[in-house]
Amino acid sequence: MSKQWDAWPEIEIGGGFCGLMERPGMVLKSISWAVIFAFVWNAGLPLAEAAANGTLSNPPVSQSTQQPMQQTQVSEEDEFTETLQEIEAKIAKISAKLSSGEDDAVEQDDLKKLEQKIRKLSAKLESKFLDEENELKAKKLPQVILDRQAAMVQMYQDNLATLLANIQAIGAAVTPAEKKRHADRAKKHLEDKKHKHKSDFDPNDMPFGTHDGKKTRKPIETKKEFKTSGLFQDEGVMVAALGSIQLPANAGNTPTALDLAETIDVQITQPIRDLSASLDNNPVKIYNWVHDNIRFMPTYGSIQGSDMTLQTKQGNAFDTSSLLIAMLRAAGIHARYGYGTVQIPIEKVMNWVGGVTDPVAAANLIASGGIPGVTLVSGGKIIAVKMEQVWVEAWVDYYPSRAAKNLVGDSWVSMDASFKQYTYTRGMDLQTAVPFDAYAFMQQATATAQVDATLGSVTGVDNNAMQVAVNAYQTQLLNHINTTDPYATVADVLGSQSINPSLLPNHLASGLPYKLITRGSTFPALSNNLRHSFSFDLFGSQMDQVLGSSALSFNQSLPELAGKKITFGFAPATTADEALVDSYLPKPHADGSPILPSEFPASLPGYLVHLKGELRVDGQVVATGGNFTMGQQLVSTTALNDPSFGATSATNQPIAGDYMAIGLDMGSISETQLTNARQDMRTVSSALAQGTGIIARDDVMGGLFSG
Repeated sequence: MSKQWDAWPEIEIGGGFCGLMERPGMVLKSISWAVIFAFVWNAGLPLAEAAANGTLSNPPVSQSTQQPMQQTQVSEEDEFTETLQEIEAKIAKISAKLSSGEDDAVEQDDLKKLEQKIRKLSAKLESKFLDEENELKAKKLPQVILDRQAAMVQMYQDNLATLLANIQAIGAAVTPAEKKRHADRAKKHLEDKKHKHKSDFDPNDMPFGTHDGKKTRKPIETKKEFKTSGLFQDEGVMVAALGSIQLPANAGNTPTALDLAETIDVQITQPIRDLSASLDNNPVKIYNWVHDNIRFMPTYGSIQGSDMTLQTKQGNAFDTSSLLIAMLRAAGIHARYGYGTVQIPIEKVMNWVGGVTDPVAAANLIASGGIPGVTLVSGGKIIAVKMEQVWVEAWVDYYPSRAAKNLVGDSWVSMDASFKQYTYTRGMDLQTAVPFDAYAFMQQATATAQVDATLGSVTGVDNNAMQVAVNAYQTQLLNHINTTDPYATVADVLGSQSINPSLLPNHLASGLPYKLITRGSTFPALSNNLRHSFSFDLFGSQMDQVLGSSALSFNQSLPELAGKKITFGFAPATTADEALVDSYLPKPHADGSPILPSEFPASLPGYLVHLKGELRVDGQVVATGGNFTMGQQLVSTTALNDPSFGATSATNQPIAGDYMAIGLDMGSISETQLTNARQDMRTVSSALAQGTGIIARDDVMGGLFSG
């Protein structure tokens, strides 16, 4: 793109993102009302929505201390839109009166007046179209831009002619039946041209959340079943040091270079290398550190990878194993994954998954996390859980020091740093000591409210009364805590969970800390079907979605995306579109002084601009495609793919020119992410306060969602 495009400020009508990034009073139209109307009857986009959504998303926001541009007054374009809405309402009323046999003479007179009004407004718009055509020619823009303008003007004229013909046919009709037929035809014509922008958002069907544990499969219990399960079959695994290598289902007993390499999940970052070095690159110390510092999450499949697991200090068995393998490999110790079915006493499972006191609840937590498992019952009581589990196999100097002195490896040793026990401390029983009267709170909050049971809506809630009640309860809680223990910590109040240290601090155990039912396989890298992944697809229309014809498609594993910023926006589709936008922008000042807001155009010919979609990860374009008119309604699907439960997706209908920031919830946020997000916001805040500098939407909205 040209430098001028890169420096184009984000100009958006009030109520959009500009409320976050622009000074008060700087309210600009992003797209000309006149040209958008021409687009309305081509693809059905309403003027108001086009103005709110039509700006491109990737350009930055330019901040200036100069006086902001004032909002333009109501134009012929706005008035045309309002008149069109009045005509539609009047025609609908005529149709309704004719259906009920009522007299429609008053409505007929009103419709004639509206017809004359829209003819006058249209004449003014036609003049503006001509001026715009001459301006485009004067700028010597590519012929494709002129062709688009001519085609859109013709579309506008054809649709206007159809509307006026339908209105005249209503007035000329002789019988009520004939008049109603023409009114219905006119109403349908307008209805067909309206933008039916709806969202398929369903809060009960989002691509995340707790799954139904009943859908979790039973664990595999024989080696033969493991071989035919497909769990370990994969195409070539990308190994950073060695390139693309085809891995066998079982790599055998001899250590290979693969057992030292980086993979998608085993990210050997500098912090991991430094941590291993601080532990003397010793397998016993490395195992104990991971065991004693990484909290267990009862989920299934690789989600974070080693780097984010280290940052968040928590992870499931896959993530914890990836971190342990990464640290061992950083120390030069061959390590790989082990996988099979194990049996664990229910008492240890209850402690492991969160200190629950109900065996059924513990089993449900395992199942809802997608871990294949079943309970074992004896005498009517649950005594154990049989489940699939992943662990680590390390090639260490086991004899005679049991890896305390690791000189030359001689044995594969199994170790599971994800399995551990905790010590729990109870917090204060605040609910009993300071009970909260939820019923009284609701009564107070809804005393002045209007409740519509049919629509399921509540309006007119007394927010001040709610805040007073909340503040009063907070005061009661603080008083109770200070009276009970003025030096209480958060752990004292809420309770705490601490990991019980490894039972063998000086050497490695000879095997796994539970009963091994079946050893399925060992492998140096996880296959794709053992990873969670994220996918995003953009379609030009609902029909394209049905046909599976996507304009842009992206799929990547969560370990590769963990902690990264994902944003979606649009950019000019061709060099002709870049030239068109550039032609409307002010030229840089020869003296290097900043461009003032007043120098930017109040509108852009959005219907002439074609855009392509761009998906970015940490600001870098990773997928692009499509050729859409600015303001065109599209279809997008966002999905999370789970190794246990498959894909869950959400469908939306973005507008070409929209901007989306996508946040992936990995279950926690690391201190590093919080620090980075805090610093980013400080940078943005400083630039806003000083009124200088360039701030991109990725810096603000993308940063908020990823941090």
